[in-house]
Order: sequence, then structure tokens, then C-alpha cells
Amino acid sequence: MRRILCRTPRRLVVASTLWLCAAALCQISPVAATIVQYAEDFSTEDYNDAVQTTAWWDTGSASLRLYPLGISLVATYNTVGPAFSVVISGDHAVLADGDGGLVTVDVTDPADPQAGGEATSLGSARDLVVEGNFAYVAVGQSGNHKLQAFSVSDPETPVSTGWCTIPGYPHGVAKSGTYVFVAQSQFGVQSVRVTDPYDPIPVDATTTNDWAEGIAVDGDHAFVADGNAGLSVVDISDPLDLDTVANLDPGGYALGVAVAGQYAYLAAGSDGLHIVDISSPTAPALMGSCPLPGTARDVFVSGQLAYVATGTDGIQIVDISNPADPSVSTAIDTAGDAKGAFLSGHHVYAADGDAGLQVIDVDPEGFNTADNLVQSLALTGGEDPVGRARLSATVTDSVRWELSIDDGDTWDEVPPDNEWFSFATEGSRLKWRARLYHTDVPEGPTCSELNIEYEVLHNSATIAAIADIPDDQGRQVRVVWDASRFDDPDEPQPVVEYSIYRRIDPARAAPGSGWTAAIPRAQRRDATRYPPGDWDYLLTVPADAEVQYATVVPTLADSTVNDGMHWSVFFVRARTDQMGVYYDSLPDSGYSVDNLEPSTPGEFTVTYGVGGGNLLNWNPAGEDDFAYFGVYRGVTADFAVDPEHLLVHTIDSEYFDPTTGQYFYKVTSVDFAGNESAPAVAGPTAVAGGTPPDRSVLHQNQPNPFNPRTVLIYDVAAGGGRVVVEIFDLAGRRVRTLVDETQAAGRHRVAWDGSDDRGRQLAAGVYQCRLQTPGSRHSRKLTLAR
Repeated sequence: MRRILCRTPRRLVVASTLWLCAAALCQISPVAATIVQYAEDFSTEDYNDAVQTTAWWDTGSASLRLYPLGISLVATYNTVGPAFSVVISGDHAVLADGDGGLVTVDVTDPADPQAGGEATSLGSARDLVVEGNFAYVAVGQSGNHKLQAFSVSDPETPVSTGWCTIPGYPHGVAKSGTYVFVAQSQFGVQSVRVTDPYDPIPVDATTTNDWAEGIAVDGDHAFVADGNAGLSVVDISDPLDLDTVANLDPGGYALGVAVAGQYAYLAAGSDGLHIVDISSPTAPALMGSCPLPGTARDVFVSGQLAYVATGTDGIQIVDISNPADPSVSTAIDTAGDAKGAFLSGHHVYAADGDAGLQVIDVDPEGFNTADNLVQSLALTGGEDPVGRARLSATVTDSVRWELSIDDGDTWDEVPPDNEWFSFATEGSRLKWRARLYHTDVPEGPTCSELNIEYEVLHNSATIAAIADIPDDQGRQVRVVWDASRFDDPDEPQPVVEYSIYRRIDPARAAPGSGWTAAIPRAQRRDATRYPPGDWDYLLTVPADAEVQYATVVPTLADSTVNDGMHWSVFFVRARTDQMGVYYDSLPDSGYSVDNLEPSTPGEFTVTYGVGGGNLLNWNPAGEDDFAYFGVYRGVTADFAVDPEHLLVHTIDSEYFDPTTGQYFYKVTSVDFAGNESAPAVAGPTAVAGGTPPDRSVLHQNQPNPFNPRTVLIYDVAAGGGRVVVEIFDLAGRRVRTLVDETQAAGRHRVAWDGSDDRGRQLAAGVYQCRLQTPGSRHSRKLTLAR
């Protein structure tokens, strides 16, 4: 039994709408490789592995995508009193609890919050900020308002470290450097030095335009949610000398504020959310607004989303990707009165008044890694391995790409940077997969285009071209092939020679009957047709570690004009020195032609005025592949050998032209391949003594039938005069006037292109040409073919 260790791949995977480029040969590599381009636009599911894919291969939008942002309540933790504000620090939520003071909750598992610790505040805890090991809490008590510091180095046992009294009722706190800034109602903003958290010291204060409720700091400025005054801006570059420098009132009652980039986001009570451009802090400008249900009390911003606590209407998530046109993406109603919001990971922690701490998952599907995968079917098959690949993609948000060359058994992460990635192992089944992750885009990550280039290392030779040999008598072609990657003396079992085979096709029964179809070039890589029958061994070429080889091989027949195309099919076998170990290329096909023109006919003579016409005689050139002669006629010696002047094709060596007159003639020889010889030329008739014609004559047009042009030849009798040449249809309507002028006696010619007087092409059919000269009228029928 013959043992075949290696064969070529059965087929390259070809996509219809997905455009798998058919093995485009790039620069030939010393390792015998082909670069293949794969482009995917997700408009069909041709490459979607539906079993492994859990995200959305969306053919409607032509993209990969995660499902839209979801939201769900996953846990509740009841605090001692009403929860006013929350911050996530490490594995704990730290809350300002109206009655319980500073409360910590262990949220290592957000779905199962556990009790942490509590530390009593000196009044009702309203807001807090956490930095490092310390929390600073705004404490409100009738007639006794304070900023109180707590150590949270051990969140399970928070400890009060110090406090200071401030003039106004504190609602909001923010920290910058060694200072805490407190929004304190009608008293504006207070700066407190906390260099020593055990001894906070009030430093300076400035009034704002109304009632300071919330505060955020950015650089040298504090941005204040200032009640009925909207947004006030305080210069804090010198905490010892605060100064209110700007105000913008976009409407509503401002309760909370956050700053991200060049924008301040204002929670404006019943007016919803305002977005303010603060790129120039002393000249804030309203960018856009988003009405919200309930009372907007606090706002937390991350990426392109704003998370707004709206009291009894819970948490509203606002898409702020376009600051001029913010819109609600999704929302969830909480059990209590949502007063504060903080995002950590993909969970929103809501300080929900009497309902305590609410834990909300803002992406229950997209962050489930079991539901964010898209995987392809294999792009390649067979045994030729993939050496390297590179990948680029058009994506939004976060997508991680991986490639596998072993049918998905192992995967390598490949960044979409269009840089070549070399695989450490060898495999021939290339797949890709994508993992999609929500970050801050409400509609989730998408990919609208994926491009992969990969290099296939060829075990077999690859036929690069099969071309006719120019300037020969046919029956041979040149086969060119790229080397096998094993054509290398350093290989353990190198290729030593290449053998060329031609497919055996049944002989033609008669000319024109055709042969068994060969493989057209458009289908040359369709390996399902190989091997379709028996093969003749032709010759062998030694392997010399070349990049490319070529040799001339015979065909069994040429393609001809009469009998059509005759394809010959070949493949190349790369042989090793071990019997039965070889690599066969995919088959390819080509054709040969006879491209040598035949010899010119000899001894061409014309006898004029014989039996009412002209008699032409010539000698054949004696070609073995003679097909016929072409006889041409013109009115000048330099007329072209073209269809316009062709009289006839004939296999005889004489021709009688029944039209007498002053003409020039040429004769060519044509072979079976359609090659035409140079013309043999004969001279014109002579008009004795130069005598003008004694009568006017309209000769038959040449050619006739014609498409698209014919020539009309006519004689004008002695004396000349006004000449009119017109074309009429069979209904007698004149469609074209070709000549209407005075002409001298003699022979004349005019061409007609089948159009009417307005330049419109006429329909196919029979037309009449009419010649009118002084004293005579002549007509002939013309046939226009389309």
C-alpha cells in the first residue's frame, strides 16, 4: 500500500460577502509562503461559530456588540440611620450615616455586603471624603457645625481623631492637598488645614451667591453646587485667602456637583442634570441639560456616563458622550431616597436614605465573561501551517483579540496594532476570537471591521503561472512554481526534485467537438477537483534551494479561433529522497497558442475587365496550419487591411470580383490560431488616356452588411455637376443626407456610420442609398447589422 505522509490542503476557505482574498501572492519569501488577507464586516454569519459565540454577531448593524447596558439591584445593607453619602475605599464602602456617624461595610463580594465598623460622629453625618487612611466628615448639628476626621486604616474599627467647629451648616466636603474645603450653606466655602488629621484647623472662608450644598475641587478652583444660584466658582489657589470668582445659574436648585475634564456636572434638583464648560473657570458656560425624574441630589462621573442620585426616583444613568445633548441611558428605582452615588468597577453604590446602602450592578450581562465572547470558524484548512499573522480592527470601548492555529485548543492574545505576531508552535487551522468588555460606554463595546493578514507556509510547491511560449508554433507552455518550504538542505528531510504532471484528457473526436473541461483560472484553487482523473508524468527538475523554478512542458493541442480554448491541467510534485513522502501542489491550468503568423501569398495578379468584373489570382504559401485567405479591396493604394475593406474569406487561390472599376486589392493568409500574414498587394485598373467615366454609377457599398460603418463609392460622369447622396428607410423616409454639393467628374467615396441627420444611431435593417447626378439617378440597398 502506498504511504502518503503529506498532501496539500483540500481547499482554502472562500467567503462570498466576507471577502477572503484568494491567496494573493505578495513578495516571494525564502520560506515559500503566501500572504492571505481576510476582511470581516459582520454583515453575514458565514464565519460565526454559533456554538462558541455568546455575545452578539449583529448582521443588521454589521458589527460585533455586547447587549445594551443593563442594570439590576444585587444587594441592600441597612445602616443605623439615613445614609447621606458613600465612598468606596478598598474593599469597604464608607458611609456618612445621619444617625450612625461613620459606617463601614465590607463589599468584598458586592452581592453579599457584610458589617464592617462604626464610629460616632458629633452630629448628623452629611457628607465625607476619604483619602489614604483618613476620612473627613461634614457633621451638622443645630448651632454646632463641625468637620470631623476619622482614621480608617482598619475599616473594621474606624476611630475619630479630631474635629473643628465651622460657622455654617456643612453639606459637602472635598479635599485638595493638605486642605479640606467645606460647603457650609449660607456661609459659602470654608478651608480647613488637615496637615495633622488629629488637629484640623479652620483657615479662611468666602461667601458664595446662595446656599452652598455640594463641592468639588479641580486644580486651583472649587466648584460649588450653590442652591438657587446654580454653580459658583471659588479660587482656592491660596487656601488662606479664598475668593468667589464666577457664577452661572442654568436653572433649578443645585445640590451636588462633580468635575471631569473640562466639564462640571451639576445635580440641579427638579431641573435634572446640567453640564457646564469650565475650560475657563472664571467664565463657565452651559453646554447641555438633561431633564430627570425626581430630585437630582448628587452625581458621579466616569468615562461617558454620569450616575445621578435622584431621591425617590433612584439612580439615573446619563449618557454624556455628547455634552451638548446628554440623555438617559437607563435607570433603576431604589427602595429609599437616593442621596449619593459612587461607582466602583461595574457596581454603583447608592446612599439611599432610610434604605441604607444599595448595591447596583450596572452591567449584569457585559461583565459576565461567559457572555461576552465571539469566536470564528476556521479560516484555513489542510496541512500547510500558518507561520504568523497580524490583526487590525475598528472598535469602540474595549475588545481583546486572540488567535489560534490549532483549531481552538490553545490561544494567543494578539493586539490589534497591525504588527506581525509569530506563533511559537505549528498549526494549520487558524481561528480568531474576541472578548468584549464594557467600560463606560452605555451601548457597550462594538467592532465594525476586522482585518487579518496571515502567512501560509507551503509544504507543497505553488504554481505561480502557466503561460504560452511567445513566437512559437504552439503546443508548449512554461510552468512557473514557487518552492516548497522543505526545499532547504538544512531540513531533516529536504525536497530533492520536482516532477511535473499533465492531466490526461480524451482526444477530440472531430474539430469543434471540444474536450473535457480543464480548470479555468477563476477556479484554479478549487482542490475538490483534484485528482479528477489520470495524469501523465512529463519531466523532473532538480531542487537547488531556489525561491522559484520554471520549465517548458508540452500540451496536446493549441487554442484556436475555430475550435476555441483547449486547457491543459498540471500539478507539481515536490519529492523527498524517501519513497512515498512528497507534497503535491494544487492543480492549475493554462493553454498554448500558435502565435507565428503565416507567410504572405505569392504571385498575386489582377486581370481587370474580365467578364464584367476583375479576376484575382495568387499562389498559396504552403502552410501546414493554413485556414483560409482574406481578400480586401480599396480605392487607394494605402487602404487598411481591416473589416471595412474585407471582400471575402476563401480557401481558393482565386477570386472573381463582379464589380469593374478603378480598385486596389490585397490578399492575406490566415492560420488556425487566427494569425494573419502580411498582405500581398496588386495594382489598380487604368482608365485609358485618363478619360473620365462616360456615365454616373453607384457601386455597392463595402462592406455590406455592415456594423458600424460602410463606404459608398460612386462615379460622376464627364462634366460633373450637383451631386446628392441620400439614405432612405424602407418606408421611403429620408434619414440622412451624406452629400449635397457640386463635384467634378471622376470617382468619389463617402462613409456612413449608420446614424441619422441628428446623429442618432438607426435600428438594424435594410436601407436604400440614392445617388442623384445631372441627368441620372441610381440606388442600392444597404443592410445595417447590430
